[in-house]
Amino acid sequence: MDEIERRKGFSEAKAKVIVTKILQAMQHCHDKSIVHMDLKNENILLDETKSLEKIKVADFGLAVRMPEGRKKG
Repeated sequence: MDEIERRKGFSEAKAKVIVTKILQAMQHCHDKSIVHMDLKNENILLDETKSLEKIKVADFGLAVRMPEGRKKG
């Protein structure tokens, strides 16, 4: 949130990069049968360079692993 406020918003192109990276991270988790359960602004982090290409999802404290055999999708 601090970075969003510092930048005074994002262009549509930059927002697309951010959302795409978050969705890729969530797809990776779901492929491993992990559900984050607490995805919010505060759990989306940028690395030290503040590059929008290096977004990280944090705080898996509430994450759960789906049981084997449970249908994905």
